[in-house]
Amino acid sequence: MPEIINIVEKCLNPKIEKRGLVKIKPDNREARKHLEKAEDNLRAMELLYDNAFYDWTIVVGYYAVYHAVLALLRNIGLLGLTHKCSLNAFELFFISKGKIEPKFSEYFKRAKILEKKYSENIEKARRQRVTFQYRAVELENKDVRWVLDASREFVERCLKIVIE
Repeated sequence: MPEIINIVEKCLNPKIEKRGLVKIKPDNREARKHLEKAEDNLRAMELLYDNAFYDWTIVVGYYAVYHAVLALLRNIGLLGLTHKCSLNAFELFFISKGKIEPKFSEYFKRAKILEKKYSENIEKARRQRVTFQYRAVELENKDVRWVLDASREFVERCLKIVIE
């Protein structure tokens, strides 16, 4: 946890030219826009999955989850500008504080195992996206289906948090 705190503090540092997080006024309307984008991505995932475009299913799934994370951050007054900073802030402000149920934390753990199978590790989620976009990787249908289902459930849970 101290590592995540350090990352988030650096991301919020206004002295850094390309910081990855900015404190702003909480904005439920913008949060909902990110959730709409996440839902669009979920629909795209279904189409890609149904047509056996498994690599792109994972890429779009990543963006569905990422937009849900951005929604949560906007809702608490953080503007996520980089993937690394946004994902670490999500870990710090939602998972570690128990605002997201433990089962969602388990999804991240399972995703780590999946990514290890296909690339390096999920904490570098952007690297996963790049791996699936630009390299030929053998994917199993059950793994891709899990990403699809987990992404949908995660986005739905984030929607409930934003609505509350």
